[in-house]
Amino acid sequence: MCLASSAQLSVSLVNWLSTILVRPGLLPRMDFSTGIPSEYRTLVVVPTLLTDSAYIEELVEALEIRYLANPEPHLHYGLLTDFPMPPRRRCRRMRNCWNWRAKGSRR
Repeated sequence: MCLASSAQLSVSLVNWLSTILVRPGLLPRMDFSTGIPSEYRTLVVVPTLLTDSAYIEELVEALEIRYLANPEPHLHYGLLTDFPMPPRRRCRRMRNCWNWRAKGSRR
């Protein structure tokens, strides 16, 4: 218990000292008011777990809304997905999800 308390105190002290000793630097300002240039092409990724086909449909619809709300030619959207269960139990549910995923990606 004493070790955990002293470790927490040490971390807090280092965090506090770093805010005093290290001054923040300014980041370069980027002006994208006229659009995103091709050399700054961007991919917006939404991480998620694929649980069932209804949730995949929601994800695809939300991705489509993001795309329609930001019609930039150099701004792309994607889903970073995985299944919540171990590989041995995935087979049947994975096939169903892949079918829904394929249907959604054709939009």
